[in-house]
Amino acid sequence: MVFYWIAWFLVRCFYFLAFGFSVKNTKAVPKDGAFLICANHKSNWDPPAIAVGIRRRLGFLAKAELFKNKAFGAFLKYVGAFPVKRGAGDIGAMKTAVSVIKAGKPLLIFPEGTRVKKGQVKKANNGAVRLAIMCGVPILPVGIGGEYRFFGRVKINIGKPVTYDEYKGKKLSDEEIDKLTQDLMDKIYALANN
Repeated sequence: MVFYWIAWFLVRCFYFLAFGFSVKNTKAVPKDGAFLICANHKSNWDPPAIAVGIRRRLGFLAKAELFKNKAFGAFLKYVGAFPVKRGAGDIGAMKTAVSVIKAGKPLLIFPEGTRVKKGQVKKANNGAVRLAIMCGVPILPVGIGGEYRFFGRVKINIGKPVTYDEYKGKKLSDEEIDKLTQDLMDKIYALANN
């Protein structure tokens, strides 16, 4: 546990020095309890950026391919990541996500499922909204703006938590879930561009 926070501090210092890193609206982050963090995904630098911006130990969904190297896979597991098979319904990953939430921890999910370059548009997966409704937890929308280049400016803009209490226990159609997901992504990109 101590190693995690030492690494967290060192990564935070690196981001501030290298990328002109800034974080807006940290007061919106719940102090305790479980919630999902949903953000746009520009770069492999995004997960550590959010981890050092949120200031709580997070669980992460990460593509299964990253765990092929045993040493790197062990490191990812230590920092809270667990593998998910992209493009397929991964029941094991969903069960792990639920267990992270039940343990009262925040869980980071990139709804687009992959990195999306500037100017590209990708339909987001609706798993995060489904998970939030099923587990009765809010989603904290986070926008990542700027560019990861040395002495550039990267900003993390945290929005107000989005709750889905009114949908708990209701059977929603795929279209309704897709609409809620698009509304969430609109909030995320508004934060990223602000």
